[in-house]
Amino acid sequence: MRWMLTGGIALFVAMVVGLVLAFKNSGDDHIVSAGDGGETQPAKEEPPAAAAAGIELPALMKRSEAELLVEAEPLARKFLEARTAAELLEVVSHPERVAARMRREYPDGKVVPPGMVEFAAGQGVAYAGAAATINVRTTDYELRQLDFVESAEGLKISWESWVGWCEMSWTEFLEQRPTEPQLCRVVMRKVDYYNFDFTDDSRWRSYQLESVDGKWKVYGYVERDSVLDGRLQMDPDASAVLRILKLRFPDDPAGRGKQVLISEFATDGWVEPDAGQS
Repeated sequence: MRWMLTGGIALFVAMVVGLVLAFKNSGDDHIVSAGDGGETQPAKEEPPAAAAAGIELPALMKRSEAELLVEAEPLARKFLEARTAAELLEVVSHPERVAARMRREYPDGKVVPPGMVEFAAGQGVAYAGAAATINVRTTDYELRQLDFVESAEGLKISWESWVGWCEMSWTEFLEQRPTEPQLCRVVMRKVDYYNFDFTDDSRWRSYQLESVDGKWKVYGYVERDSVLDGRLQMDPDASAVLRILKLRFPDDPAGRGKQVLISEFATDGWVEPDAGQS
């Protein structure tokens, strides 16, 4: 019995040693020996999925966030402390297009600067399409967003996004009630409001559309289950989104209410798709 017990123990030990040696030499793909210290290190990391797939990243995302913030801060300060339209044009994208639009906003060429007391306030950089959004706090402690884009001349700021530029001013839009679609930057919120020409909630879906300063608002409608209706659907958890839409008033000679038709979806956010191509 003693010899049998001894032989069994020896056989068990031999099996354990064999398993250990087999495991040690199995060639694990992710862990390699780091020398006598017994430490391990990960194998070389795989390239990012976008790079591996040959996808070209937007120019803004090729910088590190720290580099982008360092470059963007003096631009933001110059933009927010500018006292004339000419000074703004030095730091905005598409200055040749923006110059004509600024004449409506600043007829005398003078700007009331909001100033800046904090840059990258509350968060870092958020990316959407070809734009990078950075929060700033103005001298009246209002928290606002600045959209930066890459251009042939380097990093620039989207002025249209900052002012919520529309093809017609909100005053003109509401007074003239155009029936031809007009490009508008709006804060879009889900709402259940059906009135005047849009009382049938089985046919129409409604949204509240506001100006950048919240001073003006209209109610926008789109036909349910249309292609446009599908494109306009908001995330269930989102209370509001920024969008560029084309809006028009219905062909109603009576001119009742502030109800408009949403005729086209241009883009999410307030930066036009070509903003970084100047």
